[in-house]
Amino acid sequence: MLPLMFRYATAQGVLVVVSTLQLSRVSSIVMLVAYIGYIIFQLKTHMQIFEAYPGDEEKEEEEKAVIGFWSGFSWLVGMTLIIIALFSEYAAGTITTN
Repeated sequence: MLPLMFRYATAQGVLVVVSTLQLSRVSSIVMLVAYIGYIIFQLKTHMQIFEAYPGDEEKEEEEKAVIGFWSGFSWLVGMTLIIIALFSEYAAGTITTN
């Protein structure tokens, strides 16, 4: 979104490819640093969520898996690829029609 706004903010006919690429990279680095800071903040301020209560080990019973690891893994990969394929076809179709 920022590169698009940057392109419309400049004068017509000015080549802004290099500036747009730099802006895109800088904004992605800023968002990555903000995300890492958010994760660190959450892990520091919400430690009680990740700590085990004393005595919980005896109460927990081992749950039996409904499906196996490889079955679950294959379903996850298959559905992910199908969903990505459908959405990418939809996005490409909307771009080419306009």
